Amino acid sequence: MDREIIDRIREKVDIVELVSRYVNLKQAGKSYKGVCPFHEDNDPSLTVDPTKKLWHCFGCGAGGDVFNFLMKIENLSFPDAARELAQETGVKVPDRQGGSGKGKLTNLMNEVNDYFHSNLLRKGVGKKARQYLENRGYGEETIKEFSLGYALDSWNSLTNKFQGEYGPGNLEKVGLVKKSDKGKGKYYDRFRNRLIFPIRSVRGKVIAFGGRILDSDDKGPKYLNSPNSPLFQKGETFYGLASARRELGKTDRAILVEGYTDVIAPASRGIKNVIASMGTSLTADQVKLLSRYVSEVIIAYDRDQAGQQATLKGLKLLRNEGLGVRVAGLPPDGDPADIIENQGAEKLKEILDEATPFHEFYLELLEGEYDLSTVEGREKALKSSTKFLSNIQSPPLRHELIDKLKDMLKVSASEITRPIRRKGGKTSSEEGLKVDRTQEGLSLDQWIIHLLIEDKIRPTTLEEEGVLEELHPELRALAEKIIEGGESGKGIEEIMKTMGEKERKKLSRITLADAVKGGDPQKASEDVIKNYINAKRDKLKQRFKEAYQKGEEEKAQKLREKIARLTKKEAEL
Repeated sequence: MDREIIDRIREKVDIVELVSRYVNLKQAGKSYKGVCPFHEDNDPSLTVDPTKKLWHCFGCGAGGDVFNFLMKIENLSFPDAARELAQETGVKVPDRQGGSGKGKLTNLMNEVNDYFHSNLLRKGVGKKARQYLENRGYGEETIKEFSLGYALDSWNSLTNKFQGEYGPGNLEKVGLVKKSDKGKGKYYDRFRNRLIFPIRSVRGKVIAFGGRILDSDDKGPKYLNSPNSPLFQKGETFYGLASARRELGKTDRAILVEGYTDVIAPASRGIKNVIASMGTSLTADQVKLLSRYVSEVIIAYDRDQAGQQATLKGLKLLRNEGLGVRVAGLPPDGDPADIIENQGAEKLKEILDEATPFHEFYLELLEGEYDLSTVEGREKALKSSTKFLSNIQSPPLRHELIDKLKDMLKVSASEITRPIRRKGGKTSSEEGLKVDRTQEGLSLDQWIIHLLIEDKIRPTTLEEEGVLEELHPELRALAEKIIEGGESGKGIEEIMKTMGEKERKKLSRITLADAVKGGDPQKASEDVIKNYINAKRDKLKQRFKEAYQKGEEEKAQKLREKIARLTKKEAEL
């Protein structure tokens, strides 16, 4: 891909908007900060500079430009990342071969989604599915907002329409068709006579589908989902996340539900921060993803046995990730969609506002599951709670639960904690690396490059003091490019366009350091020179000592004079 096209794409992409699709960013001066999605990050370590169009994590060291970010977070090759961003920004890219093929699969899924959607809107064909939606209170506006669709009551309509352009292998790869046992090379449509819910990536691209059965007489599961594919891993995303992303950032809270209509019903009535785990089994990957956007989660799963167990699992995962958790008190026979459809949005808001804190929900669940008036019931509850507590990493939360449990079960605190210690339960989490995110996190050589970029130190000063000669060879080459570009009137963005990906990545951390901790430019410049004077003087002192011991008086005298000049120069600063 031509350098000119790459530069045009980079220039048009809003890096803050791009990163915000994956991370909840908050403005901090001229830059933006958020939790890094690439490592265990308890504090915002990720910095994004909209002017320089760079990002860097001062925790794990990852960084670069818009292409690096998309490549890393979506596991894309450079050509695929460039084409994705070109498509979004309207930059025309020559149709050449290359890339991992994910771009072609993404195009396929988006075209299939348009096909399903048009089926639903066609008067005769989509009547059955539209009638189902109308009966639940969803009209054409909702259909269009969520791009709902309909899979025809046919074994091969989708196969016949798309296999010519994309090939049956690609259709099978993304789970749209299955191989038939009625003949070699024969395929049939996976989704037939179903209401279709498109599942999107955080960037809004269709990556999978969910289909609901429309006729109770039809064989097969009530809900059928796309299998895992190169585009989609069920345990790594949420239904509705792409559309809810902005509201999650505003409210700092997510409402976690089970299914598709549990998202659509509240969202179509103005409750936009709702996402679904697509089933009840929340995974650690989903929790990590969610922690980028919010600090609190309200779980609104069904109150049946499966829903209760899923809620418990979710509670532990979410709390261990450092998120605040509450549980919505839904009625035993109702889910969020039912409440919206039968009692209205205000009723659901009321239930959500009254959601029970994590520990209170767990204690209520124990009381409901075991007969605590009997010794046998309390023994069972103690065994169950011991297993639960051994997976809680927050010491304050464990202490509070133990304090409540000892009264409820009529035992001492030590009788609760003793089995936990035997199981090897941790009292705290010491995983992760703490990094002091300050300008001193840069080496002296890197800090000089930073000051050059920010025009806070004059190149002539570095040359006069011999600082450039002392720089690490790789960094000296960067410094020379920056100085040369500055003399031509170029800003850092223009200078970086002439650099390779490796050099740009190295510069991202250096150039963004000021966004983490600023400082007085004059003092910063003086400190750099002083540090170099001290380092140079130390070397001269060592050489003087060696010359003196060898009796090389003339050499020792010259070194003594140089040391004196350096000492005088430092005093003048």
